[in-house]
Amino acid sequence: MKRILTAVAMAVILIPILVWGDRYHIFDGFCLIASAGAAWELRAMTGRTRPQPRWVDASAIVLAAGVFAALRFGPETGGVSLYAAVLALFLVGGILLVFVEGFKSDDFGNLLSAAVYGSVGFAAIALLRNESIHWVIYILLGAMLTDTAAYFFGTRFGRHRLCPSISPKKSIEGAIAGTVFGAAATIAYAFLVPFYPAGTHPVLIVGVSLSLPIVAQIGDLVASKLKRSHGIKDYSNLFPGHGGILDRFDSTMFSAAFLVLVLAIAMAWLVPTAL
Repeated sequence: MKRILTAVAMAVILIPILVWGDRYHIFDGFCLIASAGAAWELRAMTGRTRPQPRWVDASAIVLAAGVFAALRFGPETGGVSLYAAVLALFLVGGILLVFVEGFKSDDFGNLLSAAVYGSVGFAAIALLRNESIHWVIYILLGAMLTDTAAYFFGTRFGRHRLCPSISPKKSIEGAIAGTVFGAAATIAYAFLVPFYPAGTHPVLIVGVSLSLPIVAQIGDLVASKLKRSHGIKDYSNLFPGHGGILDRFDSTMFSAAFLVLVLAIAMAWLVPTAL
């Protein structure tokens, strides 16, 4: 019941943000907060084995916000903000590595991961929403149906483990079913609601739509691997019964980042307009 109530509450809050979030940068603000929250969850996770002063954790959260802003608005500043964000990452990390006692090379990697991991995904989601709400629905539809189909088919027909050392319950049969149903949903949505730029070849649309469910499952496995490596079940309890920000958006972040990259490359080569 707790899981259902949380899901309903999330829908009540997030659907209006998605639908009307293009006004006053509301959706950008939500993604910025989510990026900072993801950084906090990663710092809390790594802090279980390698604790650092709170101000170091705070630095990672500030850097994550900076990376998000640079990626989201970088095209509007000619890439200067992105260069500044990357420079800040290495400067802050380097200063901590040199001058803070107990801050080791592993901590440097953890700091960079916390600042970048969630920010890249949420900046991609924000970029897609800035273009059209249909891009976000597209990736959400693929991620949700992939996850749902993989769960039910894996539970019923799963016989061969997909990655037993990472997620013992996931099966190859479930992954195949998730890919089939997720791809069917994304392909149908892409052709029924033509939001791809005019002139985009159908083969590209089908190829991207087929890839999204696969990438979504990779994102889920990456998040699971990180959790298992640090001995935790959920990144946080922000959403009771569902875990934290990274638990809920792991697949969507990977799908969005992949989609932005593919579209940026494909649009530059194949059609005159680009994201």
